[in-house]
Amino acid sequence: MKYLSTVLAVTLVAISPVFGHHSDVALDLNSVVTLEGTVTEFSLRNPHTYFTVATTDENGIELEWTIQMASAITVSRRGWSRDSLSVGDQVSIGAHPARDGRSYGMLEWVERDDGVPLTYSIGSGSRRTADPSPTPTTSTLEGRWIV
Repeated sequence: MKYLSTVLAVTLVAISPVFGHHSDVALDLNSVVTLEGTVTEFSLRNPHTYFTVATTDENGIELEWTIQMASAITVSRRGWSRDSLSVGDQVSIGAHPARDGRSYGMLEWVERDDGVPLTYSIGSGSRRTADPSPTPTTSTLEGRWIV
């Protein structure tokens, strides 16, 4: 019984971080807003990387959007570094907006004003588009699959 209690305690401690992470339910993952503006902050950190963009809405009101990305290790694996964005960079971004109207979103794509897309998505990076009728290119399951 003592052994079972120890195993149970270790298991609960090991899985507790899973319950500590938040959901993305507050974001509208079915829409993407396009923004153009100036980077005012970029922080490559955990648990999420963030940057802020100063922009102007359709009524001429200045807004500062906070854009959420994945963890520092995840974005680093996708090719990002602390030098990927700098304060003052002009960018165009696509982000999934907050459902409550806040100037907050989760990054879908980003492109600097020099035309350089910064790969963020697992796929091709900037401005991913889905092929409405993909054509199979193989008749086997052999190979590297990215889902």
